[in-house]
Amino acid sequence: MLKKSLKYLLIILINFLILNLLLLWWTDDIELITGWARPVEFLKLSGFSLLACVLLRLLVVYFRRKNIQPVSKRLKIAAIVTILLSSYFYVHYFSKIRTNRFLNGQVRDSAAKKVRLSSKMVSGYKADNLTIQEYNELIKATWFPSLPKEATAIQLSYDYYIFPPDYVFSLSYDLPPTIKIDTFTYHDKNFEKSQHTYIESNVQKVDFEQMLY
Repeated sequence: MLKKSLKYLLIILINFLILNLLLLWWTDDIELITGWARPVEFLKLSGFSLLACVLLRLLVVYFRRKNIQPVSKRLKIAAIVTILLSSYFYVHYFSKIRTNRFLNGQVRDSAAKKVRLSSKMVSGYKADNLTIQEYNELIKATWFPSLPKEATAIQLSYDYYIFPPDYVFSLSYDLPPTIKIDTFTYHDKNFEKSQHTYIESNVQKVDFEQMLY
């Protein structure tokens, strides 16, 4: 009986390991720099695996009631059920691998090389001279603002505390002078947000800053 139970647990363990290998594959340097994808997804997989243990236990009870034999048939059904239950993770992870490692892999690698850690607060990072393509890849896992496709020489700095969630985000970039950009200054208690522009050597310079303190 114990050996049979271990076989069902082995199915869940193998599935858990495969999904974690896929997780390691799609979480490239950009994902590690800009977010918490790996630990969050690992917790999801751990919780799912515990739930799968319960569901497979119910499936074993069903096998016994219906007297489904042999054991090899039970194990095949259990494996198929486990894969079907995991289908969301497989589809999502393979989609991420395709995007991060193949379609946009070169741009993401280039962006990652321009990012360096910042130590103004507990955590943070900065990047200089990003292209718009690199910037767009960098902000996929963040709330950072989108920029016009004509933006060049993009520089950003993001420093933050995990708790309390204080942060300072600074962004600067160049635009052709013909493109109109709004300027503003907003302040409300512990939140500030501003954007200013100026012309230098026939290039429009844009400075954006947002902070929570």
